[in-house]
Amino acid sequence: SNPFGKDYYDPDGDPLPDLSDPAVVDSLRRNSKVYLGSPFRLYARYRFRYRQNISFGFTAEKDEGEEFFQGSQPQGFDYYSAHLFLRDVGRFKNIAVGDYQAQFGQGLVFWSGLAFAAKSSFTMNVKRNATGLSPYTSVNENLFLRGAAATYSLGKRWEVTGFISKKRIDGNISSIPAGEDTLGTNIQEVTFSSFQEDGFHRTTNELRKKDAIGEQIMGGHLRYVGRGFSIGATAAHVDYDANLQRNLQSYNQFEFNGKGNTTAGMDWNVLYRNLTWFGEAAMSTNGGMAINSGLLVALDKRVSLSMLFRDYGRDFHGLYSVAFSEGGSPWNERGVYTGIEIRPNRKWTMNAYFDQFRFPWLRYQTDAPSAGFDWLAQVNWRPSRGTELYVRARHQNRARNTTDDIDGIDFVVPVTQTNYRVNATYKVSDAVSLRTRVETVDYQSGSAPLEHGFLIYQDIVHRPLSSPLELTLRFALFETDTYNSRLYAYENDLVGVFSIPPYYGRGIRWYGMARLTAIRRVDIWFRYGAWIFQDQTVISSGLQEIPGNIRSDLKLQMRWKF
Repeated sequence: SNPFGKDYYDPDGDPLPDLSDPAVVDSLRRNSKVYLGSPFRLYARYRFRYRQNISFGFTAEKDEGEEFFQGSQPQGFDYYSAHLFLRDVGRFKNIAVGDYQAQFGQGLVFWSGLAFAAKSSFTMNVKRNATGLSPYTSVNENLFLRGAAATYSLGKRWEVTGFISKKRIDGNISSIPAGEDTLGTNIQEVTFSSFQEDGFHRTTNELRKKDAIGEQIMGGHLRYVGRGFSIGATAAHVDYDANLQRNLQSYNQFEFNGKGNTTAGMDWNVLYRNLTWFGEAAMSTNGGMAINSGLLVALDKRVSLSMLFRDYGRDFHGLYSVAFSEGGSPWNERGVYTGIEIRPNRKWTMNAYFDQFRFPWLRYQTDAPSAGFDWLAQVNWRPSRGTELYVRARHQNRARNTTDDIDGIDFVVPVTQTNYRVNATYKVSDAVSLRTRVETVDYQSGSAPLEHGFLIYQDIVHRPLSSPLELTLRFALFETDTYNSRLYAYENDLVGVFSIPPYYGRGIRWYGMARLTAIRRVDIWFRYGAWIFQDQTVISSGLQEIPGNIRSDLKLQMRWKF
């Protein structure tokens, strides 16, 4: 398990078939007997927009392995979404019906939808920029609201937003009424132990978790915009029709349990000359508190600074909180982040940050209060319009239980990870660009042996102005000692697909993608790629197991704009 990234896991499901069965092969070549449905992922989306005032659309999706117009999915797709969104209707700034997103403040009280990691080479991006209400068009089956919402202008400086949502979400049911649990306790209500957020419904076990819990949300946001500042107040109440009772462990005893929670708070943003002060303070029903506050300072045209302080209580409950944090969610954390950006001239840019943090209480796989730090330094050089080179170093230090079995005691040891990267982009001509990257990683847990990882890839992008065909190609070589020393790299993919897969083991990764504008306003994408592992005879495990050393993927997409 790697504390610096989310690990993969095998989903629960039916007993595995005999792996000698020839039907259990790479899902690209033949259906697998492991899942109920076909190995194909299907995605359809329609969206109509009139200027910036009207947006209407629907989305449908079926994941790999899910049934389609049969069995558990007689209605066709596993997931459907639709929205109607209006802007500037009289004094209404926004009106949302159907599926939508709501984002306020710095994400401590309420933030639906994705919020990308604030720690990156863009060291000034520590401030969340809330969009308020917006239409939802993604295929993520959890990060949205379903109902109605509106933002109403109360004058030149005041506005108020109200929102309500009601939908069913996936969860792991642990008991149902009119029964007894394994200890013979009489059960009076439905209880669940955790949320299921992967959106997969491919097996009978996964289908039992689908739409198992009813969720209702009500909330509002009041905002005042003055000269050079704004201040807002947000409150949101989340109710479930089942009782959340987590499997009690030492580290999670302060996390939310129950059927309902209210979170409320205030946010602010002050602009004075070359300084921006922002932040948010929040409190949950049980009295748990959280606060973050930051500064953005332009010292002159060449130097900018960023700072952010956060203090999130171990008993703070924010079921829709997505704020700046090291631990993934804003609770049980204190820290100070400092960043700098230097631009000595048009060709050079230097970015660096240092983030120091503490976890006052235990965490998952860390059976003691702990502390750590994270720093990054990057230098960008752009000698000409079509050429850019950057060099990056990053070091992370955190604590984690040792993997050594020492008399049944889990001692906490430091876990370090250091990455070095060189990335170059070169425009050969108006039509052809090259991207090259070399990256290494060193990972160590306590006194265990140092683990290494290496990645090198070459991209070729062909985008001629006068041709209807665009091509993107990648060839990569990688080698890592273990999954802990894996490396990540962004991959070009279809429209609406965000892909940053892990490179681990030893092997080759290649893919090619073509975009063809067949006729005016009609685009077709074709993408084919493969992982060729030189150190494996079986890829993955459990329900995802593929005999052999090749895993391939094929994608096709068409877009018609009219």
